[in-house]
Amino acid sequence: MDYHDVLAAFGVGSAHPGGFTGTTFWMDRLQLSVGSQVLEVGSGTGRTACALSERFGVKVIGVDIRQEMVDKARKRAQMMSLDPDFILLDRSDILPFPDQSFDLVVAESVTVFNQIEALVSEYYRVLRRPGHVIDTEMAATSSLPPEVLLEVKELYGAMTVPTLKEWKSIYMAAGFEPVQSIVSGPAREVDLQSEEHDGMAIVSPQAFSKEASAIVDHHFNFMSDKGKWFQYGVFQAVK
Repeated sequence: MDYHDVLAAFGVGSAHPGGFTGTTFWMDRLQLSVGSQVLEVGSGTGRTACALSERFGVKVIGVDIRQEMVDKARKRAQMMSLDPDFILLDRSDILPFPDQSFDLVVAESVTVFNQIEALVSEYYRVLRRPGHVIDTEMAATSSLPPEVLLEVKELYGAMTVPTLKEWKSIYMAAGFEPVQSIVSGPAREVDLQSEEHDGMAIVSPQAFSKEASAIVDHHFNFMSDKGKWFQYGVFQAVK
């Protein structure tokens, strides 16, 4: 079990920095027509995908590499009488869709935990022109000390954590222009059990195991001790 397995066990729908309040912030800025095609990468338990479907009446496809996340996302959509599709991926760095399939790609605290440049290139490939990405990501305040980066790798599986400036450079190198950070701020801790009053969260028994508790404690202790090294940004990148 790792940190992301714990999120799946708790049925967390918005563990990303800024939480669901942050999701609502960027969603308020969207202008989507009913016929828009939306892809959420790392859709987790489907909270954002279902919110997009409900609010804009658009077709949403969510992809994730964890079966438990996909199962809970499908259950959430069923409970809300919505029709997003949720697909289990074999690997995280290749999106199984043709070129120019979507008008919007959404990622919330997902890209940083994968092969960043490869996945951003995939965002560009599957987007139509014009199309854009909304990506909420953890960012370093400055270059991380080796011991902090090592703990990030061990706890979260992230091989590197770009600064806000570096995130923009990665998107521009993939061909996006313009790229802007529409909001940024300090990384916040996530209360996995309250999860901003997510009434649709489905909690599995594994969430209360000793292993899960140890991982949760490690996460909160890490953010308490090392949180000064981290912030977040919500990036909007245009193709």
